[in-house]
Amino acid sequence: VERERNQLRLLSQCIGFDTAPNESGSRGDLSCFVERLRLHIISSNLLRERMQLDSHAMGLEEFRNWSLLYTDADVVFVKDKRSGGDLILSCGDSRVVTKLCPDCFQGENSTISPLTAGDRKVINNTQKEWMLSDLDVQAFSYAPLPYTADQKIGSAKGKGIYLLDNAPASNPHIPSHDYWGLVKHQIFLGLLGSSVGPRKEIEPFIHSCNDAGVRFVYFSPRNMRRTKELASQMGLDVAWNCCISLRPLEEGADDNFRMTSNYADWDVNAKLPHGVEDVKRHLEEVDNVPLLVSLYTDVSKKTTAEMVDVFQDYNDTVLAVGLSHLPGNQKVFFGSDIAIGVDVLSEEVSFAEEGKDCDTLMPSEVAFVSSISTWSSSINLVGSQAMYHILEIIRIGRSSLEAAVTSVGFFFTGCLSYCIFAVLCPCTVATSVPIIPPLGSFLYNQVILPMIGLSLAFTDGSNEFMSRVPSKNESFRYSWRGSRRIYFNGLLRAFLPAVVPHFLYLIALGELMWKFDPQFVAEKCLLSSNDSEQVARR
Repeated sequence: VERERNQLRLLSQCIGFDTAPNESGSRGDLSCFVERLRLHIISSNLLRERMQLDSHAMGLEEFRNWSLLYTDADVVFVKDKRSGGDLILSCGDSRVVTKLCPDCFQGENSTISPLTAGDRKVINNTQKEWMLSDLDVQAFSYAPLPYTADQKIGSAKGKGIYLLDNAPASNPHIPSHDYWGLVKHQIFLGLLGSSVGPRKEIEPFIHSCNDAGVRFVYFSPRNMRRTKELASQMGLDVAWNCCISLRPLEEGADDNFRMTSNYADWDVNAKLPHGVEDVKRHLEEVDNVPLLVSLYTDVSKKTTAEMVDVFQDYNDTVLAVGLSHLPGNQKVFFGSDIAIGVDVLSEEVSFAEEGKDCDTLMPSEVAFVSSISTWSSSINLVGSQAMYHILEIIRIGRSSLEAAVTSVGFFFTGCLSYCIFAVLCPCTVATSVPIIPPLGSFLYNQVILPMIGLSLAFTDGSNEFMSRVPSKNESFRYSWRGSRRIYFNGLLRAFLPAVVPHFLYLIALGELMWKFDPQFVAEKCLLSSNDSEQVARR
């Protein structure tokens, strides 16, 4: 299968090529060029290396094309309508392309010089270093064709012509040596390294989560070296003690796929645990650093689900976000506290055009598959653009939780205050006990308090609500020792409204008696005070 190189299309647009119709033709600047033949080269040695490569050591593009047998180099024969000449352009792995090029182009002085063995070694080493940094590397070569090759190109039939090393070609119309004779003697142009970076909104999204007290943790199935660049672009810290590999490493054993010798400052010197069992042991015996890192590498669906359980064991609320159609995410979604599934099938799948009978999927079929795959997620977002709503979902959830807690607290505080008020009524110093009507009690406890509490439950939070970091969901927080301040504040809030009316009642009763019955006050109160003075003098 020929690889899709969308980054090359973007590069051509950045250079200035335009595919919109113009004076050159209906295909824009490409109207002057006509593709005549396409050859695909497969290297058996590179194929064998890819089959033996561990999934944790794959790059992003290699991981996407893991199930496909893609070519190592593609050679395109193009005819230039302006000059009538033919040319070839090759794109692929440098280890294959450099074997087709005896010469190279020197961009400094615009000259062509022989491509030596030392130059090939430097080119291949550069490609290896770039690939280890998670770049998709493509080598380019070019050569004009003589007019004598026109007959050879014209006699080739079919578009899918494959060459396996120096084996006979798949198309019997041309001898195999003629195929290799057409693609050799090219001029090496250079290397292009590209990467699929995160969306530009990811970095501010992570910062907003951190400001709101939501720690963003990225689980990557690839090793540290390949994940480091992407994590850095996302705004995650990639210094020491900031990454943990969940792939267990036996004591004294070497892991070639982790490549510890190439980035020892990241893996060895940090002395962080490897594997879930080492993480659990580190948490019990050393400290909680493994719970504070933002990057886990070499993960699988099993180790990711185990780490979710570890976070929950240490009283962390886990919000899992991932693609809903991936089977590996189902167990993670099921074990997390809240799961948000992002459905991107409608964006990735090409649908059949109306009126055409073909084997491509229909929109209704994709919608049916999406509805089945989202059973384990509590919230389903459609499209990658829906990621913007996650912060709003968190804000609404926090606001609703705080409003519900405030509503319940108001209701219980009101009921407790009323009970204290009823208990203090017989304890009054007045001769007449305040009467509490039964109908008023029923309306107060069953109608007024619930209605006011229900209205508080529907209030929205303030604009600065996300800047307030909530407390951790620990069991100690709800015990008597950890929540004495909460219980004391609740009791004080209920006690004051119950006691204040009794004080007001006594003050009002005294004022009324002094104003409307001064004789009674003079006989009882003043007489009692005079008797007390006489007793004190004796």
